[in-house]
Amino acid sequence: MKVTLQKFNRFFDRFFLVNFIILSMGIPLLFTSLTRSVFEVNKLLVLRLVILIVYGAWMIKSLLLKENNLDPEDKDCYIIFGYKFRRIGLEIPMLAWILANLLSIFFSESIIIALVGSYDRWEGLATTLNYLMLFYMVAKLINSTAYRLIIYLLLLFSTCISSIYGIVQSLGLDFMNWSTSPVNRVFACINNPVHFCAYVAMIVPIGVSLSHYFLDRFEDKQSNKHNRYVAPILSTILGILFYNLLFMGEFVAYLQYILLSVIGAYVLRLYKDIIPSKTALSALLAYIAGVFLLTYFSLLSISPIQVVALVFTLIVYFCASAYSNKQLLLYRLSTCCVLIVFYSMFLSYSRATLIGFSVSMALFYQLFFLEKTSNKLQIYSVISLFFANLILIFSCIFKLHQYAFIIDAATLVLSYLLLHYSSKTSLKKSAQLAIHAPIYIALLVIFKSTNMLTACSSLLVLVLYMYYFKAKLNRTFIYNSFILFIFMGLCFFATQFSYIGFTLLLILLLKEYYFKQESENKNFFQISLTLFSFLFIVAFSVYPVLFNKLSEQFAILYQYPPLLMLLLFVLSIALILFQLYPSQKKLTIAATVLITSCLLTGSFFYGANTYQTESSVTKRSSSDNIEVRMGSLAQDTSSNARLYMWKSLPPWLLDYPIFGSGPDTIRLLYPVYRHPKYGDAEGGHNFTPDRLHNEYINTLATLGILGFIVKYVFLFGIWYLILIKLFNKHIGSSKKLIIMGAICAPTIYSVQVIFNFGVVATLFLFYFLMGLGLSFVNDEYTKE
Repeated sequence: MKVTLQKFNRFFDRFFLVNFIILSMGIPLLFTSLTRSVFEVNKLLVLRLVILIVYGAWMIKSLLLKENNLDPEDKDCYIIFGYKFRRIGLEIPMLAWILANLLSIFFSESIIIALVGSYDRWEGLATTLNYLMLFYMVAKLINSTAYRLIIYLLLLFSTCISSIYGIVQSLGLDFMNWSTSPVNRVFACINNPVHFCAYVAMIVPIGVSLSHYFLDRFEDKQSNKHNRYVAPILSTILGILFYNLLFMGEFVAYLQYILLSVIGAYVLRLYKDIIPSKTALSALLAYIAGVFLLTYFSLLSISPIQVVALVFTLIVYFCASAYSNKQLLLYRLSTCCVLIVFYSMFLSYSRATLIGFSVSMALFYQLFFLEKTSNKLQIYSVISLFFANLILIFSCIFKLHQYAFIIDAATLVLSYLLLHYSSKTSLKKSAQLAIHAPIYIALLVIFKSTNMLTACSSLLVLVLYMYYFKAKLNRTFIYNSFILFIFMGLCFFATQFSYIGFTLLLILLLKEYYFKQESENKNFFQISLTLFSFLFIVAFSVYPVLFNKLSEQFAILYQYPPLLMLLLFVLSIALILFQLYPSQKKLTIAATVLITSCLLTGSFFYGANTYQTESSVTKRSSSDNIEVRMGSLAQDTSSNARLYMWKSLPPWLLDYPIFGSGPDTIRLLYPVYRHPKYGDAEGGHNFTPDRLHNEYINTLATLGILGFIVKYVFLFGIWYLILIKLFNKHIGSSKKLIIMGAICAPTIYSVQVIFNFGVVATLFLFYFLMGLGLSFVNDEYTKE
């Protein structure tokens, strides 16, 4: 039987795809109670087996092609001993990275540990090669956009399953007897909330990019037909299934659960397009309000776990009801999965990941706008935006002004200049620098001031200033600044209703400045839906803190009836003006009036800081844990164990400056360089860690300056440059949206490991996503 080259390639491409799907679904989901104390064993085993299979199949394919003289052209390849290897662009940096590891091993204090690693972490050269092999194979063998979409969707779906497990864990329902309780910080299938949070956070940009990709390809002419019998039948079946799988309860609760499922399905049946109609939106809001009121007045017998099951039932129906429209189905599926994954990420409460998430997701939406304002994305814009985001968030979250005012001022000025520079605004024009400075300062005051009256006043000044100087402002700078502060407020300042209001108003202002054309409504709807949903999830996750603070504030409010009446009057006027004025002025007028009301309430809200009733003190105890996790990251660094870990680096680097002490030798040599105060700061339970809780410091100590430069400058740095060039090549197609996610997802890990380190699950996903992003290089060969 004659086999054509097309069939030959299709067979191997599908074989590689199946193996990568096994990895994308197996790594986040595979675990067993037999090895729960050493959680990486199962995941590392799957990783190594699949890599060996893929490498074997690739070698067989290469030999068969060479035997039949079907090798790729010489100009596209490296030729070694007569064998041709088609370029992906990072072969030389990868070889340099391997060489740096080998040199470090040669001069290592323990060659065996440096080669094979140590128990439980296995980060010697053997495991490093696994990650590099994975990265290279994915980048080389995935040569179809359809295959990439399949892998991205299955990554999102498998992570969503793990996230659902984490959400159920947070409610106290678990089939595993873990060594620690997952109720306070969930960890699902990864056994550590810090690493679980990093894993699911990297999936969020991928899911958001998929939502925008399917939205971009959606056609209004495509109909979404609903069968009148689908809603009640499907929702009833799903309701019974979820109910019986998760719990057995009283008949009344069972009946309420089924009725709410059927009614919710009928409401969602009205939602047939991307943007809901007024009827669908009204029905949906009425349904949510009805459920809330029934719950508030204790008229529902269903428990919190049953409410979660109800939500999942409606989500499944909402996605399945779009079965007649493929693009709409995929859009809904990716959007719903993203929200579930984000919720599980927030339930893990890893502050390091939240920093990486806010920096990277801000960059994602900044890139989304930059590509609309220029023919090509400049490399300096991306680099400037990333460091502007990182510097500003570090300054605000760690509250540098409290103990290093000069450093804080310098970082804020640097962040402002970088934002200005990345927005294609010449730094030589002092007038442009001056006209944008009040906006940046007002945003800083809003989120850095502890005085609510000052914050409200700054917001009022911001809106009026922007309205007056609207024609002179640089739209790109405003957008970049708003997006950055929105994510900073969303991730770190959403523990008060006032800050939630500030963030919402910034989102609404985006509509006034950038989405005025009718054709852009869907983009604005998707962005606002994502941001509003994220903000709602954050508020829902920390509601004990929100309502405790609100109860304290309203205790003061009730003592001032005239102010309460004035507030209601101002809000009534706002509603009237919203209806009377033309649409171009609605948002500005409404925002101004609402901010004025915030200013009025802020005058006595600020007085509530020192006021507490006896009941509020009792209620507050239940939210202390959440507030500590979600509160300020500014801690007394003099007693921080990680700081003393990092102080071990200078003498370590002086002894091993060029090649380091060897891969995975931290535990071996840490007693030599342990800081005298480390044991007291750690609490006396771990005097010899095997990681320095900073991947960059860890690399400097183990691989030296040479390994650090090769890894982060040549390997990762060139990868980012290639991805930006790929983005520019596909600027006119939907692929750019996927590439945006491919750029920003690994960036979350890169920021998160400033305070942490990688394990098998997170390192797998990091290199896997990098390989998928680089695989777009193969499309250039396909075109040729």
